[in-house]
Amino acid sequence: MSCPFCGKRILEEDAEYCPHCGKELESTNPHFFDPTAGNWQCHRCLRMNSVNARFCSRCGEEKKGQTQSNIKTYGSSSERRTSYEEYDRPSAAWYLVAFLFGLIGGIIAYVACRDEDEGMASTCIWIGVLTTFIGIALYLWFVSSIF
Repeated sequence: MSCPFCGKRILEEDAEYCPHCGKELESTNPHFFDPTAGNWQCHRCLRMNSVNARFCSRCGEEKKGQTQSNIKTYGSSSERRTSYEEYDRPSAAWYLVAFLFGLIGGIIAYVACRDEDEGMASTCIWIGVLTTFIGIALYLWFVSSIF
């Protein structure tokens, strides 16, 4: 099979995206691609791709780190990774947003983090709620001490 956009040959019969140009392909075939030595695994969808592919044939994600030393290769199907260990976590700066802006910051941080890390997102909400209540308590204490 070859890509209708760039014309390069696609080895994976069930590719949904061209591994060379990243464009979405119209038809897909349900055959599974059996990895061989030198192939790389997509960090986004965990699909095995051929060694020459620049883009994932399932999701179209570009291969991370174009230098050979940074590319994690797999020699057999038994070496496939089953966890999402290379997915990036949201920045810890979202905790600071929740702390500085209270409940509104907590809601913003929750929305920003909920897809990648649900635990961190709910922690941001709690930080926002607590800082809001502490701020209100300090304000009431300050106002009552003045009068």
